Amino acid sequence: MSKSVGGRAEGLIKHGTVLLVATVLTGLSNTLFNIVMGRMLTTEDFGDYYGLVSLYMILVLPLGAVQTVTARYVSALEGRRLLGHAAALLRRSVVKLSIMAAGVAIVFLVFGPLLADYLNVHSLVAVYAVGLAVALAMVSPVFWGALQGFQFFYHYAANQLAATLAKLAGGILMVWLGCEVAGAVGSLVLFQAAIILVALLPLKVVLLKLSGGDQGVDSRPHYRFLWSVLVSLLAFAVFSQADILTAKHFFDRTLGGEYGLAKIIGNAFLFVPIALSTVMFPKVSQRTASGQPGTLRLLNTTLVYCILLCGLAILVCAAVPGLILGLLFPEATDAARELVRIFGLGVTPVALLHILINYLLARGRSGFLYLLLPLALCYVIALQLLHGSLAAIIWVMASFGLGTFIALYLVVLSGERSVELTQ
Repeated sequence: MSKSVGGRAEGLIKHGTVLLVATVLTGLSNTLFNIVMGRMLTTEDFGDYYGLVSLYMILVLPLGAVQTVTARYVSALEGRRLLGHAAALLRRSVVKLSIMAAGVAIVFLVFGPLLADYLNVHSLVAVYAVGLAVALAMVSPVFWGALQGFQFFYHYAANQLAATLAKLAGGILMVWLGCEVAGAVGSLVLFQAAIILVALLPLKVVLLKLSGGDQGVDSRPHYRFLWSVLVSLLAFAVFSQADILTAKHFFDRTLGGEYGLAKIIGNAFLFVPIALSTVMFPKVSQRTASGQPGTLRLLNTTLVYCILLCGLAILVCAAVPGLILGLLFPEATDAARELVRIFGLGVTPVALLHILINYLLARGRSGFLYLLLPLALCYVIALQLLHGSLAAIIWVMASFGLGTFIALYLVVLSGERSVELTQ
């Protein structure tokens, strides 16, 4: 491996580790926040809070595509030394999304009372808080996408932690002061506002002072690519979440609950590819735009690092599943422990699939969706047919995750092997 490629791999591992730590800390903080809210709020108020959080998550999930698309085009423009165009694209995106966000806020103001009645939520202010949080969440992905695209990974990690701290401290304080459900949901507003405000520190020069690209930048490809990202997010959601829906549908509430406890442990494996993909994506996109070599080696380095980390986690889960569950869910039974013992084997191929999807998107390729979507459909059908036990669901996930990963990796090789061999 050349010195330059070695340096890129070192940067990927270093930055990926930093973001992985930040992602894990964020996940633990969110779990802690929900536990604290469960103790500070009454059962009825906690039900209102969690119902509104679920509504918020449904509405903001597709907005992750905005971050991915922004990161791709910012890194590509920077790779071509078109910083003025990147600044113009960011300003244009913030303005357009802010207008849309204002419309969302107005919709919540008008229909908030009806929504509160439909969800049986007693706090109208809490419903309005969700509306404001969703409105801010329409704009904040641009800032995270910019940090990712410019490869400001330390700022990205610091931003993530600062926003989480604002949510944790601010939410607990507001509930303690008597705001109850509105205070708990208001933590989401603090989280999104903190993302934007903290991101302005490293991005203020880009957003406010760089010019020269307002007339030359064409944002139409930026928005067209959004659809490919949205479909990719949907397909990956099928591979990562269809198993729990199958368990809940075909098994009784007790067994479904046991699977749900194991699933929480399994989802922790996804912290690894999320962090690594965040680092890999702009590096691959930038090198693709500038015509530089080494993208396939970056992909392979990312995959190997993910396999090593997930492999370590698999060994831990297999060795001490009772200890892991006991720390989080003392009420878990032996059935959940046995699921935790093998869950990592099921979710690791899905984790690798996440990295591969991000790589293909960073390369500007969308044709792989014609293969990914049918395989996702076949996976759903297989779950409906091969759910003889809870463990069988995990093995189906492992099989289809691995098979889909291999299929997409062959797509990568078929399009890039000849190029990589000349580098």
